[in-house]
Amino acid sequence: MARPTSSSSAEAIITEGTHVRGRISGEGALRVLGQVEGDVVLRGDLHVGVGGSLKSNIDASSITIDGDVEGTVTATSGTITVGVGARLLGDVHAARFQLEEGGEFTGNLAHDFDLPTELSELASSSKSSTSPRRR
Repeated sequence: MARPTSSSSAEAIITEGTHVRGRISGEGALRVLGQVEGDVVLRGDLHVGVGGSLKSNIDASSITIDGDVEGTVTATSGTITVGVGARLLGDVHAARFQLEEGGEFTGNLAHDFDLPTELSELASSSKSSTSPRRR
């Protein structure tokens, strides 16, 4: 009898023509070729394929968008990539964001990164010099 594959290598697929409404959460990867309305929370990677559509707040390890996404998108450990012909409307939270030529992004980008020491010191000194002084 065949053994099931481990959850770390498993990928769930929402196929073309399928419409899901509600919260989706899981440990593995998810590929969306259909439509999803509702929050998506994954410990794995999310791939929105060509023709796939999400109206969701998304929280996943890394996110690749080749379809349409509307909502707040957060990559917890990887990159958010908006591919050629893809559309992302919403806010992005990620350490790395890649917008390929021909991809569309409308929204705000919250990018967390470490500044080099020289720039970090400059940024903190300019903040202290521009803050109002108390009397």
